[in-house]
Amino acid sequence: MAKGTVVTEQGKKMKVAAKVAAGGWVPCPGEAHTEAHTDNCMICLGSEYGYGKLTAYKPPTVEQVLAGFAVPVSMTCEGCKEFQKAEAEGKIAMVNATEKWGCGNQSNYNVWAKA
Repeated sequence: MAKGTVVTEQGKKMKVAAKVAAGGWVPCPGEAHTEAHTDNCMICLGSEYGYGKLTAYKPPTVEQVLAGFAVPVSMTCEGCKEFQKAEAEGKIAMVNATEKWGCGNQSNYNVWAKA
């Protein structure tokens, strides 16, 4: 998941919208919690709420994209219709982006960006 800055396929450098805590926690979706014999989960390991719990975050908004931030498409499932409507209106677009991290590693994924 993107955390800092990404570069779109058009060569534009964009900051990734910060996740905003909503308060409280949500259950961890980690596969380790479905296995009776697995006692560790790399998703919720070190969570401030303890094993099996993750910090709850507010869903990203189209306004964040219009303000010039990149919002990973994978984070927008709760507001999917809002993002699709803005895309249909020509306000935002889904583009491929690359995030470089570590020793020459990189991640590629789709982000919403201002059209």
